[in-house]
Amino acid sequence: MQNRSQDDLEWEKRHLERLLATLSGIFSRPSKIQALLDHLESRKMAGGRFKQTVIFTRFYDTLSDIVSHLRKINPSILIGTYSGRGGRYVDPSTGRLNNCSRDDVKHRFLRQEIDILVCTDAAAEGLNLQTADLLINFDLPWNPMKVEQRIGRIDRIGQKYDKIYVLNLCYAGSVEEIVYGRLLDRLAQAGQVVGSQQLSLLPVYEDEFEKLAEGRLSESQLERLAKKRIEKQRQQRSSMEIPARELYEIYMKMDSGNRYQSLPVTLHEIWEVLCTSAYLECLGCEISRDRKLMTVRGIQEVADGSLLTADRAILEKGLPGLDKPIHFASYGDPVFDAVLEEIKRIDLPDCIKRISVSVEGADIQMAGFAVAARGKGGVRVRAVTSLADLADVEIAEDYRLSDSEAAKIEDHIKQIAYQEFMSLQAIEGIEKDNMRAAKAQYILSMVTGFALLNDLDIQDDEGFWQAVKKLDHKIDKESALRLHNLWTEPLRSFSGNFLFDIRIPELGEWASIEGPRLLGQSALDSCCRSADSIHKKKSEITIGEVLDRIQKDLRK
Repeated sequence: MQNRSQDDLEWEKRHLERLLATLSGIFSRPSKIQALLDHLESRKMAGGRFKQTVIFTRFYDTLSDIVSHLRKINPSILIGTYSGRGGRYVDPSTGRLNNCSRDDVKHRFLRQEIDILVCTDAAAEGLNLQTADLLINFDLPWNPMKVEQRIGRIDRIGQKYDKIYVLNLCYAGSVEEIVYGRLLDRLAQAGQVVGSQQLSLLPVYEDEFEKLAEGRLSESQLERLAKKRIEKQRQQRSSMEIPARELYEIYMKMDSGNRYQSLPVTLHEIWEVLCTSAYLECLGCEISRDRKLMTVRGIQEVADGSLLTADRAILEKGLPGLDKPIHFASYGDPVFDAVLEEIKRIDLPDCIKRISVSVEGADIQMAGFAVAARGKGGVRVRAVTSLADLADVEIAEDYRLSDSEAAKIEDHIKQIAYQEFMSLQAIEGIEKDNMRAAKAQYILSMVTGFALLNDLDIQDDEGFWQAVKKLDHKIDKESALRLHNLWTEPLRSFSGNFLFDIRIPELGEWASIEGPRLLGQSALDSCCRSADSIHKKKSEITIGEVLDRIQKDLRK
């Protein structure tokens, strides 16, 4: 205050009052938050609960702000959060937000103990939230594929609603509103995007969002680019898609081929073995009363108290009051694999021998067991290749298997393996034939391109890309491709392997032939790939340089 006059202080006061008046608007509720709250209010059900909703935002600070506004209007709303920092949920008995694991948040949501789940993109992949019918994008990323990943959290197998909805919130006139609002609407009206043809197919790239925001790209220019890309996508799909009828017939053949191949062990059988294992019980493992959960103890490399289940509902939803991971009793799960390794440490008795045979022509091994079984006629050695083979078998524990008895069982298992995997033995031959046909077509396209470039009445030092335009026009105009001075030497050993009906003369290094126009287009593409491999500016690449590159590639 020293050396300050009364006028100075009055001036400062006026400016501070003006600044405070300006800042007062900040404390009012933002319009986007208000729109979100209004929409959520419309989903309120009798009793005060809300229909389950998933809200996505890119930023953790925004997530916290959304939760804060929701808590202010109604502290009893059953909110959950899922982010890179973990999870939180509202305890209905206390109304407090409690910290928990992200798995616990997922389980609580699927058990419908959470009504509104607010997520960052940490939840955009690998999370199943199919009990909700609405996803709200509070803000939109500039990568349409990320939006599609978000939608995939509720639009998935197990979704109980016939229709699901996506609400995108964005400010009018923003880049997001232009792309996800106006552009998407215009593409739909033009028949370019149909129904549930999802946002991942919206052909707009991240850098184009930036150019649009900076004014380097106009809305109309972006629309033209999008339409052009959609048309190209459509053409590519139509050329690659298998007709529905043919696809159905393929699946039916696959199904009939696999229908009678029984699995060595089923999930139900795995669980029954675990539940009835006296060895695991001696180690300290316990089975719950309803036989749906095992508490694992005494297993090396597994923490005592780890949980194992074969029940998919328990795996997906967890159990109320249980905030710890539940493992699945199937191959690939670390706890289940550790249980198997523990059992493998036990030496087999002399009455049982494990046998493993290789499948010729495939990187596969089939395992089985020679088992001494007691019957009415005495002890008989049996082949066991599945758990079902052990049904009603009394193992002769005092019997010692001989090498000759085990060898007979090994031959029997080899026959089973051959019958089950005989189709795989043809794969190596088919693969070789396909590789040879691909190599033949590659060389034919290169040689044809070499001939086309040589047939042009222009100098080798002229620009290659100008020549491409002339060739493209020439090929498009003619009904058939006429080639002069075709170099036959690289092609002769592949005769009969070409996709096109081309006959290569048996004599002479050069020949004149006719071929389909499609061969010319394929050859031109090969020339362009050769030109692209030359590390020079496009405008500087000459015909002679491309011819040299093709010759080098062919000699390889």
